[in-house]
Amino acid sequence: ADLVTAPLALLNPSIDGLVTDFFEWRGAGRIHTQPPLGAMWKAEGVLTGIQFGWNLDRFYLRLDPDEQSQQRQAGLTVELQLQTPEHLYHLSFSLAPSEPDQFLLSQRLASGHWREIGPYQSISHRDIIELAVPFKDLQLTAGQELHLTILVLEHSLEVARYPHHKPATFLVPGPEFEANLWRV
Repeated sequence: ADLVTAPLALLNPSIDGLVTDFFEWRGAGRIHTQPPLGAMWKAEGVLTGIQFGWNLDRFYLRLDPDEQSQQRQAGLTVELQLQTPEHLYHLSFSLAPSEPDQFLLSQRLASGHWREIGPYQSISHRDIIELAVPFKDLQLTAGQELHLTILVLEHSLEVARYPHHKPATFLVPGPEFEANLWRV
């Protein structure tokens, strides 16, 4: 079973690549990174934690890289696949320490071509990786379904996929998001 925990609170983390304080990611959703039992696992120790969440206008992602994998990070790229009811987006960035902190967001067009929406600076890779994507750039509105898959590529070959079997699925939050959580 893929273990995905949905977010419980609106987040507003500072995108500084540091664990600023305990509360910064409290209430975030989680995607568990343990490999499936019995799998031949090539990505041992690339990521030890994945957390995600949002406020009403941004999607946030936190990745905790495994300290053991620092030697490998130069060859690693992380790619998010974000599928909305209308569109498919790719968000990718390198884990190479030498690369500038930025990610590239692209959208798949009906023709099958990819259109770059642009590089973003709203990412920081220090102790951890934190990034933010504006919902409006994903053309998301409250209540829409969003599917998320995170791939780790090593020299362009997929070495890990989270969640392992099928995308994490959640609904874009609206103003009632936190209110709904407290209704039993």
